[in-house]
Amino acid sequence: MRMLNVTNRRGTKKRLTNYILARQSDLLAKALAPWPRREAPLLEVNCGDGVFLPLLWHSGFDVIATEQDAGMRIRAQQKPLPDCDVRAATDQDLPFDDDSFDWVIVHLNTKDKKEIARSAREALRVARLGLMLTFWNSAAPAMLCAGAARRLAALNKALPWWRVWGAAQALRIGRQVGMGTLSTPPCTWRDGGWLAAPNEKITWLPLGAWGIVRLDMSPGVPLTGLALRIGPALSRPQPAMEYSQKNLPSQSQGAGTT
Repeated sequence: MRMLNVTNRRGTKKRLTNYILARQSDLLAKALAPWPRREAPLLEVNCGDGVFLPLLWHSGFDVIATEQDAGMRIRAQQKPLPDCDVRAATDQDLPFDDDSFDWVIVHLNTKDKKEIARSAREALRVARLGLMLTFWNSAAPAMLCAGAARRLAALNKALPWWRVWGAAQALRIGRQVGMGTLSTPPCTWRDGGWLAAPNEKITWLPLGAWGIVRLDMSPGVPLTGLALRIGPALSRPQPAMEYSQKNLPSQSQGAGTT
Protein backbone atom coordinates (compact mmCIF):
# COMPACT_ATOMS: atom_id res chain seq x y z
CA MET A 1 0.00 0.00 0.00
CA ARG A 2 2.83 2.40 0.75
CA MET A 3 4.33 1.88 -2.69
CA LEU A 4 0.91 2.42 -4.24
CA ASN A 5 0.49 5.67 -2.32
CA VAL A 6 3.93 6.87 -3.38
CA THR A 7 3.12 6.05 -6.99
CA ASN A 8 -0.15 7.95 -6.73
CA ARG A 9 1.60 10.93 -5.23
CA ARG A 10 4.18 10.88 -7.96
CA GLY A 11 1.47 10.60 -10.57
CA THR A 12 -0.36 13.55 -9.06
CA LYS A 13 2.84 15.60 -8.99
CA LYS A 14 3.53 14.76 -12.64
CA ARG A 15 0.02 15.77 -13.69
CA LEU A 16 0.38 19.02 -11.76
CA THR A 17 3.75 19.71 -13.39
CA ASN A 18 2.36 19.01 -16.86
CA TYR A 19 -0.64 21.25 -16.24
CA ILE A 20 1.54 24.13 -15.05
CA LEU A 21 3.89 23.72 -18.01
CA ALA A 22 0.93 23.81 -20.43
CA ARG A 23 -0.35 27.05 -18.93
CA GLN A 24 3.15 28.59 -18.94
CA SER A 25 3.64 27.58 -22.58
CA ASP A 26 0.30 29.13 -23.51
CA LEU A 27 1.25 32.40 -21.84
CA LEU A 28 4.74 32.46 -23.31
CA ALA A 29 3.39 31.79 -26.81
CA LYS A 30 0.90 34.64 -26.47
CA ALA A 31 3.60 36.98 -25.18
CA LEU A 32 5.91 36.04 -28.09
CA ALA A 33 3.25 36.63 -30.76
CA PRO A 34 4.08 40.32 -31.47
CA TRP A 35 7.81 39.61 -31.83
CA PRO A 36 9.05 39.10 -35.41
CA ARG A 37 11.25 36.10 -35.92
CA ARG A 38 13.07 34.30 -38.79
CA GLU A 39 16.74 35.21 -38.63
CA ALA A 40 15.93 36.94 -35.34
CA PRO A 41 18.37 35.85 -32.59
CA LEU A 42 16.78 35.23 -29.17
CA LEU A 43 18.57 34.64 -25.87
CA GLU A 44 16.89 32.64 -23.09
CA VAL A 45 18.55 33.32 -19.74
CA ASN A 46 18.25 30.85 -16.83
CA CYS A 47 16.76 28.25 -19.17
CA GLY A 48 16.89 25.49 -16.55
CA ASP A 49 16.61 22.07 -18.16
CA GLY A 50 15.47 23.68 -21.41
CA VAL A 51 11.76 23.05 -21.00
CA PHE A 52 10.86 26.06 -23.20
CA LEU A 53 13.60 25.58 -25.80
CA PRO A 54 11.44 23.48 -28.18
CA LEU A 55 8.67 26.08 -28.08
CA LEU A 56 11.10 28.90 -28.84
CA TRP A 57 12.88 27.02 -31.61
CA HIS A 58 9.69 25.79 -33.31
CA SER A 59 8.33 29.34 -33.08
CA GLY A 60 11.04 30.36 -35.52
CA PHE A 61 13.68 32.06 -33.36
CA ASP A 62 17.43 31.48 -33.61
CA VAL A 63 17.84 30.47 -29.98
CA ILE A 64 20.84 30.58 -27.68
CA ALA A 65 20.38 29.83 -23.98
CA THR A 66 22.34 30.26 -20.76
CA GLU A 67 22.15 28.32 -17.51
CA GLN A 68 24.40 28.52 -14.46
CA ASP A 69 23.64 25.08 -13.01
CA ALA A 70 25.79 22.41 -14.71
CA GLY A 71 23.29 19.57 -14.30
CA MET A 72 20.43 21.62 -15.71
CA ARG A 73 22.65 22.80 -18.54
CA ILE A 74 23.49 19.24 -19.58
CA ARG A 75 19.80 18.30 -19.67
CA ALA A 76 19.01 21.39 -21.74
CA GLN A 77 21.76 20.50 -24.22
CA GLN A 78 20.18 17.08 -24.68
CA LYS A 79 16.99 18.53 -26.15
CA PRO A 80 16.42 17.09 -29.66
CA LEU A 81 16.99 20.40 -31.42
CA PRO A 82 19.52 21.26 -34.13
CA ASP A 83 22.37 23.49 -33.01
CA CYS A 84 21.11 23.71 -29.42
CA ASP A 85 23.65 26.06 -27.85
CA VAL A 86 23.39 26.29 -24.05
CA ARG A 87 26.20 28.21 -22.37
CA ALA A 88 27.31 28.64 -18.77
CA ALA A 89 26.49 32.12 -17.46
CA THR A 90 24.61 34.01 -14.77
CA ASP A 91 21.82 36.44 -15.54
CA GLN A 92 23.91 39.32 -14.21
CA ASP A 93 27.03 38.62 -16.29
CA LEU A 94 26.14 37.52 -19.82
CA PRO A 95 29.12 36.69 -22.10
CA PHE A 96 27.77 38.63 -25.08
CA ASP A 97 28.38 42.03 -26.67
CA ASP A 98 25.89 44.88 -26.50
CA ASP A 99 22.83 44.44 -28.74
CA SER A 100 23.82 40.86 -29.61
CA PHE A 101 20.22 39.64 -29.70
CA ASP A 102 16.95 40.97 -31.04
CA TRP A 103 15.09 39.50 -28.07
CA VAL A 104 15.98 38.34 -24.55
CA ILE A 105 13.90 36.26 -22.12
CA VAL A 106 15.03 36.13 -18.48
CA HIS A 107 13.47 33.64 -16.05
CA LEU A 108 14.02 35.37 -12.72
CA ASN A 109 15.19 33.11 -9.90
CA THR A 110 15.81 35.58 -7.08
CA LYS A 111 13.71 37.62 -4.66
CA ASP A 112 16.32 40.31 -4.10
CA LYS A 113 15.24 43.68 -5.49
CA LYS A 114 18.77 44.79 -6.37
CA GLU A 115 19.61 41.53 -8.11
CA ILE A 116 16.39 41.72 -10.15
CA ALA A 117 17.33 45.23 -11.24
CA ARG A 118 20.83 44.10 -12.23
CA SER A 119 19.43 41.17 -14.21
CA ALA A 120 17.04 43.48 -16.04
CA ARG A 121 19.82 45.95 -16.89
CA GLU A 122 22.08 43.16 -18.15
CA ALA A 123 19.27 41.80 -20.31
CA LEU A 124 18.69 45.27 -21.72
CA ARG A 125 22.38 45.59 -22.54
CA VAL A 126 22.35 42.59 -24.90
CA ALA A 127 18.79 43.11 -26.22
CA ARG A 128 18.21 45.22 -29.31
CA LEU A 129 14.42 45.16 -29.76
CA GLY A 130 12.78 43.77 -26.62
CA LEU A 131 12.97 41.64 -23.51
CA MET A 132 10.78 39.60 -21.16
CA LEU A 133 11.01 38.89 -17.44
CA THR A 134 9.17 35.79 -16.23
CA PHE A 135 8.55 34.99 -12.56
CA TRP A 136 6.32 33.37 -9.95
CA ASN A 137 4.02 36.01 -8.47
CA SER A 138 3.80 35.73 -4.68
CA ALA A 139 1.09 38.44 -4.56
CA ALA A 140 -1.33 36.57 -6.84
CA PRO A 141 -4.64 35.55 -5.20
CA ALA A 142 -3.82 31.89 -5.90
CA MET A 143 -0.63 32.19 -3.86
CA LEU A 144 -2.52 33.50 -0.85
CA CYS A 145 -4.35 30.17 -0.52
CA ALA A 146 -3.30 27.94 2.35
CA GLY A 147 -0.85 25.26 1.27
CA ALA A 148 0.08 26.91 -2.03
CA ALA A 149 3.76 27.11 -1.14
CA ARG A 150 3.77 23.41 -0.29
CA ARG A 151 2.33 22.46 -3.67
CA LEU A 152 5.20 23.90 -5.70
CA ALA A 153 8.86 24.09 -4.75
CA ALA A 154 9.30 26.81 -7.38
CA LEU A 155 7.25 29.18 -5.24
CA ASN A 156 10.15 29.40 -2.80
CA LYS A 157 11.51 31.98 -5.24
CA ALA A 158 8.22 33.77 -5.83
CA LEU A 159 8.21 37.55 -5.59
CA PRO A 160 5.56 40.29 -5.77
CA TRP A 161 4.64 41.38 -9.29
CA TRP A 162 5.27 45.07 -8.59
CA ARG A 163 8.95 44.35 -7.91
CA VAL A 164 9.42 42.99 -11.44
CA TRP A 165 7.21 45.69 -12.97
CA GLY A 166 9.28 48.36 -11.19
CA ALA A 167 12.58 46.86 -12.38
CA ALA A 168 11.37 46.98 -15.98
CA GLN A 169 9.97 50.49 -15.54
CA ALA A 170 13.29 51.69 -14.14
CA LEU A 171 14.95 50.89 -17.47
CA ARG A 172 13.01 53.87 -18.90
CA ILE A 173 12.74 52.53 -22.41
CA GLY A 174 10.08 51.00 -24.63
CA ARG A 175 6.48 49.98 -24.06
CA GLN A 176 5.76 47.82 -21.04
CA VAL A 177 3.15 45.04 -20.96
CA GLY A 178 2.23 42.63 -18.15
CA MET A 179 0.26 39.37 -18.31
CA GLY A 180 -0.24 36.26 -16.21
CA THR A 181 -1.76 32.81 -15.93
CA LEU A 182 -2.78 30.30 -13.23
CA SER A 183 -5.21 32.67 -11.50
CA THR A 184 -7.31 30.04 -9.71
CA PRO A 185 -6.33 28.28 -6.44
CA PRO A 186 -3.63 25.59 -6.82
CA CYS A 187 -6.12 22.88 -5.83
CA THR A 188 -7.85 23.48 -9.20
CA TRP A 189 -4.67 23.24 -11.28
CA ARG A 190 -5.67 20.24 -13.37
CA ASP A 191 -7.33 19.61 -16.70
CA GLY A 192 -11.11 19.66 -16.70
CA GLY A 193 -13.54 21.27 -14.31
CA TRP A 194 -15.14 24.68 -14.41
CA LEU A 195 -13.06 25.96 -11.48
CA ALA A 196 -9.90 25.78 -13.60
CA ALA A 197 -11.50 27.44 -16.65
CA PRO A 198 -10.06 30.93 -15.90
CA ASN A 199 -6.57 29.44 -16.24
CA GLU A 200 -7.28 28.85 -19.93
CA LYS A 201 -7.34 32.63 -20.47
CA ILE A 202 -4.50 35.09 -20.24
CA THR A 203 -5.20 37.51 -17.42
CA TRP A 204 -3.94 40.80 -16.06
CA LEU A 205 -0.55 40.42 -14.41
CA PRO A 206 -1.52 40.81 -10.71
CA LEU A 207 -4.03 37.96 -10.97
CA GLY A 208 -1.70 35.29 -12.38
CA ALA A 209 0.54 33.08 -10.25
CA TRP A 210 3.04 32.95 -13.13
CA GLY A 211 3.64 36.24 -14.87
CA ILE A 212 5.52 37.92 -17.69
CA VAL A 213 6.57 41.54 -18.01
CA ARG A 214 7.43 42.32 -21.63
CA LEU A 215 9.33 45.40 -22.77
CA ASP A 216 9.04 46.30 -26.47
CA MET A 217 11.66 48.72 -27.68
CA SER A 218 10.74 48.60 -31.36
CA PRO A 219 7.41 48.74 -33.20
CA GLY A 220 6.15 45.39 -34.44
CA VAL A 221 5.65 44.32 -38.04
CA PRO A 222 2.51 42.88 -39.63
CA LEU A 223 1.68 39.31 -38.66
CA THR A 224 -0.32 36.67 -40.43
CA GLY A 225 -3.56 35.57 -38.85
CA LEU A 226 -2.21 32.05 -38.38
CA ALA A 227 0.55 33.30 -36.12
CA LEU A 228 -1.97 34.48 -33.56
CA ARG A 229 -4.28 31.48 -33.71
CA ILE A 230 -2.85 29.87 -30.62
CA GLY A 231 -5.56 27.87 -28.88
CA PRO A 232 -6.24 27.95 -25.16
CA ALA A 233 -4.48 24.62 -24.68
CA LEU A 234 -1.21 24.63 -26.61
CA SER A 235 -0.32 20.96 -26.79
CA ARG A 236 2.76 21.42 -28.97
CA PRO A 237 4.82 24.25 -30.46
CA GLN A 238 3.22 25.81 -33.51
CA PRO A 239 5.19 26.95 -36.58
CA ALA A 240 5.69 30.69 -36.83
CA MET A 241 4.36 32.63 -39.81
CA GLU A 242 5.94 35.99 -39.07
CA TYR A 243 8.85 37.65 -40.82
CA SER A 244 11.50 39.84 -39.33
CA GLN A 245 12.06 43.37 -40.57
CA LYS A 246 15.14 42.23 -42.47
CA ASN A 247 13.31 39.34 -44.13
CA LEU A 248 9.93 40.75 -45.16
CA PRO A 249 8.72 39.33 -48.50
CA SER A 250 8.16 41.82 -51.29
CA GLN A 251 4.84 42.18 -53.03
CA SER A 252 6.47 41.05 -56.26
CA GLN A 253 7.04 37.66 -54.63
CA GLY A 254 3.33 37.20 -54.23
CA ALA A 255 3.56 36.85 -50.45
CA GLY A 256 1.79 39.07 -47.99
CA THR A 257 0.74 39.35 -44.40
CA THR A 258 -2.53 40.28 -42.87
